Amino acid sequence: MNHFVFKINEREVIDREICFIKRLPQNLDEIFGNSNIIDSFKYYLENNNIPNLLLVGPNGIGKYSSVNCLVKEYLKDDYKQGCLIIHGSINRGKDVVSEKMDQKKNTEKNYDGSNIINFIKKKVQLNDKKKIIIIVDYDHMTKESQMALRRIIELYSTKTRFILMATELSKVIEAIQSRTVLFKYNSLDNDALNSYIDYICKKDNIEISESIKTLVIYYSGSDLRQILINLHVLKYMKNKSIESFYNFFNFPKLIVIENIIQLCLHKKTSQVYKLVSEFINEGYQIQEIIDYIFKYVYLNRNNLLTTTEQYNFLNIIIKFYFKIENLSTSLQLFSLIYWLINLN
Repeated sequence: MNHFVFKINEREVIDREICFIKRLPQNLDEIFGNSNIIDSFKYYLENNNIPNLLLVGPNGIGKYSSVNCLVKEYLKDDYKQGCLIIHGSINRGKDVVSEKMDQKKNTEKNYDGSNIINFIKKKVQLNDKKKIIIIVDYDHMTKESQMALRRIIELYSTKTRFILMATELSKVIEAIQSRTVLFKYNSLDNDALNSYIDYICKKDNIEISESIKTLVIYYSGSDLRQILINLHVLKYMKNKSIESFYNFFNFPKLIVIENIIQLCLHKKTSQVYKLVSEFINEGYQIQEIIDYIFKYVYLNRNNLLTTTEQYNFLNIIIKFYFKIENLSTSLQLFSLIYWLINLN
């Protein structure tokens, strides 16, 4: 977590450092959004049976938090010895899946916690429960390791369950998809995000205005982790004005994004080029500026665009994304602005 410069006491430093861990949901009732998935998880708990799961969705929308709650409620006191968590972005290769050749490493004393086979074969008393293996960022693992896991899922189905998390379903081989129950997580809507912010603010005594809340949601997107971090930064800011928010976080002002779009609509070529140039000179990355323009048009804040105008703008920006792989030069940004200005 980033360290921020504040005049605060030692207790506040400690509180800020553990804010993320402290606010992790402890049970499924504390999860916000994707209620249909949470209901399914509760059904599994009622029946004391969790199938192999494949959870797909963007980062920061509650995949890990909901799985963590599910497994903790399922294994209870046996959570530490009955659950193995692997990060696929780190342990990508086949070694984490295949059995170690050196049998001496299979002893409890020399147990390698990152190896799936060793974990499955380790003797643990779980009564009528099954071991749970959670693989985060599963779509980062190689095709070879995914194929090896396919066979393991079949061989150890009586004693182990796998919960796989990914952001891109296309990178998960079909053999795995067919052996798991697929859940697709959706980004949280504004109502759910507002409820989440109200919940955190109430729990941690954070006072912010509705305007600041709107900005937190806009710049954090649906990433609950980023929202949580931003809220706990705001907690220690004495001046929580909109100007202070922009100055501290160094986000581009929404009014500037709005002015760029309005100038494009009214075909004010010289003015919009001047405004964009000022934007670049302030140190914002080209990709970042284009992303914020896209986001503003997509959300259509304050109904600035008609439905037709919104569709045409999005169509141009999306085509631009696909046409140019690396949006990193000012020429590319000015080219996009040109196309937006000259829409019929």
